[in-house]
Amino acid sequence: MYQIDSTRSRGQVFRRPWVWAVVAISGGVVLYLLFSRYGLLARWQVEQRYREQQRRYNELSRRADSLRLQILQFQQGYGAIERIAREHYGMMRPGETLYVIPEKP
Repeated sequence: MYQIDSTRSRGQVFRRPWVWAVVAISGGVVLYLLFSRYGLLARWQVEQRYREQQRRYNELSRRADSLRLQILQFQQGYGAIERIAREHYGMMRPGETLYVIPEKP
């Protein structure tokens, strides 16, 4: 078992220069690991940018797939074009009557 030397006070421990050197070096290492160019803070920022770019990529990929599907529908016939003309622009064939049913709030 170790015995504690009660004759030494805490003040005497911190008067030794090697203790201050260890504390200073440890503090410098901690600061470097947190705030350096490759530190934890920089890594967190890179991860945030990566997540945002991944979200945007997924969003644009879904949009591109949707547009590809629309292109295929337009190439297959006039049905898709007629549907868009009717739904978005209120167009109708000669002799048809347009009825607008309002949506409930």
